[in-house]
Amino acid sequence: MISISIQMGKKEVAVGIDIGGTNTAFGFVDRQGNILAGDTILTNLYDEIEVFIAALYEKILVTGQKAGTELLIKGYGIGAPMGNINKGTIEYAAGLPWKGILPVSDLFHRHTGLPVIVTNDANAAAVGEMMYGCLLYTSPSPRDRTRSRMPSSA
Repeated sequence: MISISIQMGKKEVAVGIDIGGTNTAFGFVDRQGNILAGDTILTNLYDEIEVFIAALYEKILVTGQKAGTELLIKGYGIGAPMGNINKGTIEYAAGLPWKGILPVSDLFHRHTGLPVIVTNDANAAAVGEMMYGCLLYTSPSPRDRTRSRMPSSA
């Protein structure tokens, strides 16, 4: 289990996870939205969700150790098709190899002991774009086109 206390010299990060039907991608993200390290695993290699979660967690630990800087994981955010943020579950996702209601937050929390949030992947993408993306409405003012990060040709 990774300690959640603040430790000197460690970079505080969240681990963002995108579960897809073929691949699952993850990254270590700091408060400024910088991805410090990341990797992928094949989702469809695992017939059981519990085995998938264990393999994913192990890959996250190995990748974190290779990051080149000491990381302090504060929590995990998981985006997945049919993710239910209120229950921490994935529910009846057609594109995933597992069926029914999957208690992903609880399963992942058993490995980490840290906060785990599960949400719909489209909602996770929208929040990420809102917070760190290049949409016009992420500029300091929605009407200030001179300071917008949106390309002028868009």
